[in-house]
Amino acid sequence: MKTSVKALIICILGCILYSCSESSNKSKIKNKTTDSAPWELLLIVDKEWAKTSEGEIFMNVINSEIPGLGQSEPNFKVLSINPSGFSKTYQAFANIIIAEHGSKYSKPKMKIVRDLYAHPQTVLYLTAPNGKELSEYAALHRDEIMELFTSKELAGMQATLKKKYSLQVMSQAKKQFGISINAPKDIDAIKKGKDFFWASSLQEDNRLNLCLYTIPLRQFNDIEEIIALHDSVLKTNVQGEKENQYIQTVQYGLYITSLMLKDNRAVTEIRGLWEMENDMMGGPFILNIEADSTNNRLIFSEGFVYAPEKKKRNYIRSLEAALRTLEY
Repeated sequence: MKTSVKALIICILGCILYSCSESSNKSKIKNKTTDSAPWELLLIVDKEWAKTSEGEIFMNVINSEIPGLGQSEPNFKVLSINPSGFSKTYQAFANIIIAEHGSKYSKPKMKIVRDLYAHPQTVLYLTAPNGKELSEYAALHRDEIMELFTSKELAGMQATLKKKYSLQVMSQAKKQFGISINAPKDIDAIKKGKDFFWASSLQEDNRLNLCLYTIPLRQFNDIEEIIALHDSVLKTNVQGEKENQYIQTVQYGLYITSLMLKDNRAVTEIRGLWEMENDMMGGPFILNIEADSTNNRLIFSEGFVYAPEKKKRNYIRSLEAALRTLEY
């Protein structure tokens, strides 16, 4: 926690797939992937083996949870089938993992194939000489496996947001900060502050929120300093119905990641939970921080969700995709 934020911001997230080769199907693809639900993944595996102790370790990797939600939700909705059931219908899935083990494989390995059966499609082969090595290899590379499919899904959401987005948020971001950002179209109610604005959707049961603010370029000593500044900004600008109600960060369970976005922009990503002081409201948030040295400022872009008694994965992912469209 004592790592400087400057170091975090300039850190490049190395996502290395060991023993991994990537290939593409060069032939002309006529079929398109099915319009399946977002964040859906097809797993082809021996379902009897998946029930063994080794298989359970493997399945825990594939069903790993999205961090920072405050409730258990998997990264993907996983549909498992036996290899014998892999028909043409299933070949139209956009995200596929094929897991095999046997003596024909000399060592654990992963291979990525693009557009093998349809387009756009990512097929990941996970193979090993035996079930124990397959499970251990998958557990070792869990983050890389999840990132492969997560980044693909986010890219698809970003492409959709580029076509259909909130004109109000785009206009305000350009006017106030010289920044463009593609927020979900329903986020259209805006409150302005000094070097700050808050945009929200008006749905009462699944409210999406986006905040954008800047401060002069500076270095932080630790994560506590970042959260303290973040909370002071939101306390001033995002308040509840009563005077003593304001947003604060839940201090435990924070997830910090360094990302490298397009144009070699280094971003520090923080995930966690927020709560409304003196009220019962709360939910997950995602905060991106990046240095804009040209304009001598730090840019804070944040999305947070209020959706009581609802699953929140798709909501927070839509805001995550929106934050990644930011340009300046």
